[in-house]
Amino acid sequence: MQENKTLFERFFEFAPDAIVVVDSKGRIVRINAAAETMFGYSRYELLERAIEVLVPERFRERHVEYRNEYFSNPRPRSLGKGLNLSGERRDGSEFSVDIMLSPLETSEGTLVISIVRDITERRRMEEELRRAHDELEIRVKERTAELAKANDALKDYAAALEEANRIKDLFTDIMHHDLLNPLGAIRLMTELQLEKTAGDETSRGLLMIKRNVDKLIEMIRSAGMYAKLESAEKLERSKLDLNSILRAVTESFKLRMEEKNMRLEYLAKDECYARVNPIIEDVFSNLLDNAIKYSPAGSKIEVNIMDENKYCKTYVRDWGYGIKDDDKVKLFTRFQRVDKKGVKGTGLGLAIVKRIMTLHGGRVWVEDNPEGGSVFYVEVPKS
Repeated sequence: MQENKTLFERFFEFAPDAIVVVDSKGRIVRINAAAETMFGYSRYELLERAIEVLVPERFRERHVEYRNEYFSNPRPRSLGKGLNLSGERRDGSEFSVDIMLSPLETSEGTLVISIVRDITERRRMEEELRRAHDELEIRVKERTAELAKANDALKDYAAALEEANRIKDLFTDIMHHDLLNPLGAIRLMTELQLEKTAGDETSRGLLMIKRNVDKLIEMIRSAGMYAKLESAEKLERSKLDLNSILRAVTESFKLRMEEKNMRLEYLAKDECYARVNPIIEDVFSNLLDNAIKYSPAGSKIEVNIMDENKYCKTYVRDWGYGIKDDDKVKLFTRFQRVDKKGVKGTGLGLAIVKRIMTLHGGRVWVEDNPEGGSVFYVEVPKS
């Protein structure tokens, strides 16, 4: 319990978004470092002051009414959708915010945790997105009448497609950040409630919520990474020892393997230098994670890396369920999943692996383990 409390304290203090805790009288009882930076006050200047000090004066009267209404029926609530909420800094300047409210029952009464996010930049991006969309719509209408002129029409279409891709990337970034923050807050509140209901019947439902939130976070992050890799043309690379990277990755999975009573045979002994980007670590992590996930408890995994003249060749061998030949061609395609004994995933992991290897001028493939299971290979050119 003390460890969980310490973890919560660290999360609270170092959270990227501002967190302000208010009591039922509207007094500020606690803030984190991000809130100090956002509003320009030190925490000692704000403690015991009314929360309305952080609200523009023209909104304060209505804010008091809303606060009283909220405490009469406290519940998790997200503000900002369809509203133009503003905060006020110490110097009197205003900025756009999104706010998530969550009540917290304590021995001293109900507190409200307000997670505040500065969305000034997001508002600017949304406005740019709207302008770009309007401009694109106008351009498409103007060009539709000229489609009969094949050459000119193709050039215009290519320009419009490039603009649409830029808008897509902008939209992906907005959705990525706006989804992760609420999910992080839900995960935090679920963990807090789990501490209170340990061993209780309610804890089973909370655990299910937490597992699904974790899965959503994984899916969003994977989709965000794939989108960035998909649009990348090259990666910055430097000379690194793949053996050191691979060994560090295997160490990070030690606990996972112990939980499944699995044994790891690490055969690599010598250094193997190649010009790579540190993101190569994600390739090894994904392959090892899959080997653990799709192998039965008590089995083993073999890992090796070899210096083959112009290449560093790595393999991860498992004694799991194996992969049908018809399914092998689908493995490295995004959103394609094969039957793996009911184990769920995002369908993006191996597509990310393939994209990273392509950007390195390398390759990835899978073969059957003659003793049952699969062997995944990655081959990276040294220069």
